[in-house]
Amino acid sequence: MSFAEPFCPIPPQERRCYLISRVVLYILCLALALFFALRIIFPTLPFGFNFRTPQSTKNTFLDPRQLSDQTPLQNGKIAADQTLIGNFDSPGTFSRIRISFDLSQKSGEAARLKASISRSYRSFFLPIDDTPVASFEHPLLYQDQEGIYYAQDGGSLKRFVSTRAYLSRYPASFAVPLAASLAETLPVSDEWIGFRVGSLISFADGIFLVTSEHEIRPFGDPGIFLSMGYRFEDVIPAHEEEVGIYERGRILLYGAAQSEGTVFRDTDSGVYLLVHGQRLRPITSPEYRDFLITSTHPIEASFDARAINLSCLPTAVWWSATRYTCDIPESSLSSDSGSAFQLALRSEAPIDIDTLTVSMITDRTSANFRLFGSQIKTRLLSRFGIGE
Repeated sequence: MSFAEPFCPIPPQERRCYLISRVVLYILCLALALFFALRIIFPTLPFGFNFRTPQSTKNTFLDPRQLSDQTPLQNGKIAADQTLIGNFDSPGTFSRIRISFDLSQKSGEAARLKASISRSYRSFFLPIDDTPVASFEHPLLYQDQEGIYYAQDGGSLKRFVSTRAYLSRYPASFAVPLAASLAETLPVSDEWIGFRVGSLISFADGIFLVTSEHEIRPFGDPGIFLSMGYRFEDVIPAHEEEVGIYERGRILLYGAAQSEGTVFRDTDSGVYLLVHGQRLRPITSPEYRDFLITSTHPIEASFDARAINLSCLPTAVWWSATRYTCDIPESSLSSDSGSAFQLALRSEAPIDIDTLTVSMITDRTSANFRLFGSQIKTRLLSRFGIGE
């Protein structure tokens, strides 16, 4: 059957109109197929924030705040000589990063704008605390005749939920035998002590990050786990009783920060740092450092790489006086330093931003087309277990 042949009999005088309509339909379908194919092969991934609806779940540009004191900046008002910073995360490979934003109608004229992008791990962007971890602090620790570990908390004893939970926090040598007289004097609290905050535990088919003394959060998929710098060798198998003392928080997605208790190692200086109180605290205690690195692999990061930032000067587009944009080549930032990005936007004059968008753009080049084909081939071979 010819593509021009009608599916059903039509009058001769309407054949011309039918043929034209059918050709137009085929061209439209082909154009749509080409459009969607180009979107898949050469994607553009936007991260946006609407300062008029700061609580919206559609905001994917994370945690806009002031650089000076890290306080939230969710109204879009940037004072003179103030810098707005925020984060986004993308593990993929892109050609350039486009920064664009729209000023409100009430905003003053933008002057001497500068946008900068740097790349690392999300929590490695935290400011460094002047107070190092200089000692291995711990409460009074005990072990009874049945092998159960306790920590003295004021006038009571708190039980560790398991030996593995205790060993994630302290060496076995820190605990002394629990005397019968002390056990009779101090009541046992109903509150359990779990794993060290920052530990990775597994239960059933999931892997969880211990984000606080009372909460664990599951990883969305293995790619997210690896993009955050964690290793499967550090995951501690847990049983139902160990997991049961925690509440389950939201799923960890791309862009999530490494939790309190995460250990980093600066590859430039060899210094170990602990995420604590939204700061990076250098670990200067050899005893505590050695204990931590025997049970977990620190995330390797670089302060020198973090300090590298690429800049562009946003200018108004020709069709709108309130819209500003500029591009930065993403390929100039090393992917070995992490998959998280931090945007810094500075203005010498006070401005009021309505919306801010950072777009990861893949240019339509033959090199990117070959890279896409190579990635598809690798995934297919991996899916069917070929070449392993």
